[in-house]
Amino acid sequence: MNSLDLYMLGWSNIFSFWPLLLLFVGVIVGVIFGALPGLGATAGVAIVVPLTYGMDLNASLSLLLGIFCGAIFGGSISATLINIPGVPAAMMTVLEAYPLARAGKAGLVLAVSTISSFLGGIFSAIMLAFFAPLLASWALRFGPQEYFMVALLGISVIVLISGDSMPRALFAGFLGLLLATVGEEALRGFPRYAFGVTDLRVGLHFIPVSLGLYGMAQVFNYLIDEARSGQEPEIIRSLGKITLPFRRVLSLLWVVPRNAVIGTIVGALPGTGATIGAILSYGVEKRISRTPEAFGKGHLEAIVATETSNNATIGGAMIPLLALGIPGDATTAIILGAFILHGVAPGPTLFLQQPDLVSSIFVIILLANVIFLIVGLAGARIFPKLLSIPKNILMTIVALLCMVGAFSVHNNAFDIGTMVVFGVVGYLMRKAHIPIAPLLLTLILGPLLESNIQRAAIIDPTFIGFLTSPISLSILIAIIAMFAVPPIIQRYKSANALPVGEDKETTS
Repeated sequence: MNSLDLYMLGWSNIFSFWPLLLLFVGVIVGVIFGALPGLGATAGVAIVVPLTYGMDLNASLSLLLGIFCGAIFGGSISATLINIPGVPAAMMTVLEAYPLARAGKAGLVLAVSTISSFLGGIFSAIMLAFFAPLLASWALRFGPQEYFMVALLGISVIVLISGDSMPRALFAGFLGLLLATVGEEALRGFPRYAFGVTDLRVGLHFIPVSLGLYGMAQVFNYLIDEARSGQEPEIIRSLGKITLPFRRVLSLLWVVPRNAVIGTIVGALPGTGATIGAILSYGVEKRISRTPEAFGKGHLEAIVATETSNNATIGGAMIPLLALGIPGDATTAIILGAFILHGVAPGPTLFLQQPDLVSSIFVIILLANVIFLIVGLAGARIFPKLLSIPKNILMTIVALLCMVGAFSVHNNAFDIGTMVVFGVVGYLMRKAHIPIAPLLLTLILGPLLESNIQRAAIIDPTFIGFLTSPISLSILIAIIAMFAVPPIIQRYKSANALPVGEDKETTS
């Protein structure tokens, strides 16, 4: 089935009342979570996943992907109006958006951000439609060895780029793998690390863990740190003109294609995500700009670049998720968990067994971008009021939603306790600057890693297949290179760095 056929197959699934309604609600909720600093796409999706358990899968994905798309766009709202990126992906947008907003051009910035986000998202959805089936058809040749190495590659990439300190990221990754071993062993069924607790025999469910790490941790952060400060950011309420002159739109459009490509490629690399896409696009745009000195003072082209790129990563991140079952970032890891919750395993066989579902995902991402384009342009006057919501009320709502979501997994209080424990763990990890994403992602990918190594051992107890398979060996070499090359580069830079107080002239 070609990509065009896949697209056409999904329209009938999504163009019904509930999927469209939930998609619209999801985009609105996502914009709110993205615009309010400290929440973001991952927390929004994590909180809502338990509520989708009784829904049809198409309706569930409409809600979750709507939140994902809306939140990445919503981060530009707080970046523009209060000088704080609502999501990490907007950290480069804030450098250019806030100076323009203070100059009375907040409406112009919001219009540019909305249109750029829309174009980047549409481009990545089209690329997802074309490249995910191709990757899936290639991945059909995978066996247990190849799947094990792909899962290990995903974990390795995530660990390497999640934070400034590799030891901290490795610690978080190994902690996630350790937690993934809790519960009954897959093949033989004996309990591990249950310590006599009946509820632990089924293992640690990813929903209470993710709600704790991303939802309750933010509540604890507010209660312990932010509430005592009493500082509220100044909100720019004078938006000025919201419309953008047509000629100015045309002059900015030439920035879109290259940054849409950058964002899609970055998003498709496991463990990268929208933040890296935005940083890379900002750097490329500054390097090729005729006016690099204007960057940091209010540069519209830079805003187009970052917003196009960070929204283009959404479709890119869905490519490895759908084709290989490997999440591209923390948010798609939770979406992977939602698939598992509904009894669906993403991967190459998904395109053969449920092509209508794959098609629906393409259509959902397209429509989500259209919806937030309308919401962004029509709701600009409401955004300052959105940012005025008292944070104590907001955090109370978040805590209640986390409790409801955790309880709904198995309908017992044990999962609420699990969520609270991991809320404390998430808070402590933030204070210690330990990245959270590796823990959650390795917790989800751990069973895939374990089950495939066991299958490989049954097929070939010598494990020689890992070295004789060209695909497996290539991935293994890539993993070794990822861990070996950065320290070599760092050592080379240190060896060639000049001593403090010296320059090239004095040393020569």
